[in-house]
Amino acid sequence: LSRAAVTCQQAMDQGLIEGLSDDCAGPYLLVGDEVTAFDPRYEPTELRLSDPDVLLMRGKTVKGFPSLMQALGIGELVLDGPCLRLGDSSTTIIWPAGFTPHVDRGVVQVRNGAGRVIATVGDEIAAGGGYRTLDDSACSGEVFIANQIKVLPDVEVYFPRQDGTLAADQETERYAGELVLDGKCLMVDSPLRLRDRSYGPVSPLLIWPSTFSLSLEDGEVGIVDATGHVVARIGDEVTFSASSLSYQQAIEHGGLEEISPACSGAYWAVGEEFTASAPDTP
Repeated sequence: LSRAAVTCQQAMDQGLIEGLSDDCAGPYLLVGDEVTAFDPRYEPTELRLSDPDVLLMRGKTVKGFPSLMQALGIGELVLDGPCLRLGDSSTTIIWPAGFTPHVDRGVVQVRNGAGRVIATVGDEIAAGGGYRTLDDSACSGEVFIANQIKVLPDVEVYFPRQDGTLAADQETERYAGELVLDGKCLMVDSPLRLRDRSYGPVSPLLIWPSTFSLSLEDGEVGIVDATGHVVARIGDEVTFSASSLSYQQAIEHGGLEEISPACSGAYWAVGEEFTASAPDTP
């Protein structure tokens, strides 16, 4: 299915769940145009594509909910011999049911059951799923069983921004901490809540106001405010207001969908207050 998640309130506002009993409790998904059915009795787990010779490994249709897999695999999609692997590792991807390999003008693609191109060799992808070990295959060894695939934007740093639809009365707290870059994700390391001088249990991913932007001059990451001034750099001590967002709020209002699942939460929306100072040097 192609689908979009909706909250219970959105489903009620649109009259989509009116009259349903509690037996049909959420979460709720709006189904899109891509709907494809597969019969697990006739699904091969390996598909070969000759010229070039590509072995695409995929899972079978799962009836009901599969066991929860929350690992993250991220890297370039590469063709190593016949095996589609994740980055320069020896980890082979096992794709969701119904995915198939194709070649378009010499470029190897992976398409979903509805024929839409999900990824091509050379793309940087993020996949949610779990790691296993597989024997008795041309691509034996460590495998990543993917249940979510996302092609990531070709940028040096991810910079999710709010779209302006967050509630105006969103409650904020004031925090302080070091601005760090974890892979391509901008976070604050162990933020201190200023109200009670207590440290947060996580390093949150920051989701910036729509008026902020990213600067990469001379290879240095800078945060630019609405006036066009660089107000922070990696390693600075920052003081800011922020509100906590659920994953669903970050998807709906905070530009997370483009980079999920590459940057994991907690997710914090930066408020109107944001200042920084360079760390003390000996």
